[in-house]
Amino acid sequence: MVHNPPVSIVREYLNAMVQRDVATASAYIHPEATIIYPGGKTFNAISTLAESSSAKFKTLSKTFERFDCMPTETGTHVVYVSGHLHGTWPDDTPFTNIRFIDRYEIKDNLIVMQEVWSDSAEFRLAKLIHHQDNPQ
Repeated sequence: MVHNPPVSIVREYLNAMVQRDVATASAYIHPEATIIYPGGKTFNAISTLAESSSAKFKTLSKTFERFDCMPTETGTHVVYVSGHLHGTWPDDTPFTNIRFIDRYEIKDNLIVMQEVWSDSAEFRLAKLIHHQDNPQ
């Protein structure tokens, strides 16, 4: 396996995030980084991101399928990560196989930009529609 520092940085950051280790995850983030989550929600600190995520997910884990890395003309590296989310919603309902893709920009061994897309809203909407069509 070829050692790829930008991919290693992203993997280590993601592992810290799954463990909800805010201090370790923050060490991989540039102080002026921008983090954009689904719905256009922007964060500038891992602590506020973790607070927001804990309101959406009781537990969350990721299965990683691909890491793609490419250099840019500006000296950064772009890393794309794709896979699936698994966990439980705040009401303890389990979920699995929700697609996600993350895009990272790495400069000077720090994450300067993170963008996240997922189908989690589609899953929640489908659950809501099902509940409305089948009230108990």
